[in-house]
Amino acid sequence: MDETKLLELLVRLGYVKREEALQAQRERGKEEDIISTLLRLGFINDTKLMDFYQKYMPNKLWRGKIEEVNLPENIREKLPEELLKKHIIAPIKYEDDKLYVLTINPFNQSAINELRFRSKINTIVPYLATKKSIEDVLAKLYPAVERIVESMEIGEEVEIEMEELDISPQVIEAEAGEAPIVKLANFLMAEAVNLGASDIHVEPQEKKLS
Repeated sequence: MDETKLLELLVRLGYVKREEALQAQRERGKEEDIISTLLRLGFINDTKLMDFYQKYMPNKLWRGKIEEVNLPENIREKLPEELLKKHIIAPIKYEDDKLYVLTINPFNQSAINELRFRSKINTIVPYLATKKSIEDVLAKLYPAVERIVESMEIGEEVEIEMEELDISPQVIEAEAGEAPIVKLANFLMAEAVNLGASDIHVEPQEKKLS
């Protein structure tokens, strides 16, 4: 089934109105799949979409828990975060040379092909999940600076002198560690190098950085 047939089925079964389907096709972004467009325009929501998948593709539904997602670092490094977010795809497991991913649209073949090309992983197995679940998995696998800061102790200071450092952003990125404080320090150092700053002083407060 391709996306055109998927959209037609959603209309025929009453999940999306005919005029909404036509509008979604007109307003669809250049690299946006039709399900993402329907969600963005509010013509369908996670609940209705999962109800549809539950009835017609129950074997493809993801029934796992976010806590169980544990992707090896060497595999995660092959998967560009911006690509995953763009296509609303989240990797959940790598086993027997197969990458298992969550998606809101199992028929978005162009996204799967792009992920296969960028990651050099030939076999990608898609499972269906809500957009919220996918975003939660991505947040776990690719923590933002804000979440790194939240994991630091209140009042913990980070002071980095840049004057005697001769280091490039690429080196900083390559040597980033696993501990939250190391991740934050490396991120700030890379930004400082890009901006030409001479020093960095950070003190996390209860709700903000100072």
